[in-house]
Amino acid sequence: MLKLFLLLLAVPAAARPPRLVAIVIVDQMRADYVSDARRRYQDGFARLEREGAVFTQARHDHVPTQTPTGHAALATGRFPDEHGITGMSWWDHERNAWRPALSDEQGRVSPEALRAETLADALKKKSPDSKVVAVSGKERGAVPMGGLRADLVLWNDKDAGRFVTSAYYPKPPAWLERFNEQNQVEPERRKTLGPHPHFDQLILSLARTAV
Repeated sequence: MLKLFLLLLAVPAAARPPRLVAIVIVDQMRADYVSDARRRYQDGFARLEREGAVFTQARHDHVPTQTPTGHAALATGRFPDEHGITGMSWWDHERNAWRPALSDEQGRVSPEALRAETLADALKKKSPDSKVVAVSGKERGAVPMGGLRADLVLWNDKDAGRFVTSAYYPKPPAWLERFNEQNQVEPERRKTLGPHPHFDQLILSLARTAV
């Protein structure tokens, strides 16, 4: 039996589009991490729970749940067989070699393999003057969220100890070089920085600078 559910939303005529939309993804963070530590939060998560809509029964209904696959699912609202990012890499029959999922024919880091429109792409289509910026510790987190038309996509290069982008994207702004100079990571810390809270602080600071 076919059932149709219609949800009608009445939006006030005077309502203005938001000036900023922020999507924050915390890798491998379960809902109970928030509820179990609720008493420790005063702002941030506490405000989201107090003033926002909270849904704790969400699931990634696909396998694998690797970073690029999951981020592409969140960005597009589609399953891997539709959005095209089915894992960390895929077998390139023409080259007879494994190819990173987030790469293009020129070997650059890029979202070329994405086959579905992301939320960011829909925003750029609706409002071409909008700016889309994606920031992450790794390229596989930033690239899917930025979509195909992002203005700026940044991730951390552990070898260089700085945030970088790809030639696929527009030339990065001058402030990125200043940010990297002011937040240079010492060589001995670069390989082990990932799990440290300082890394999260760097990413948040970069996001604030971009805003």
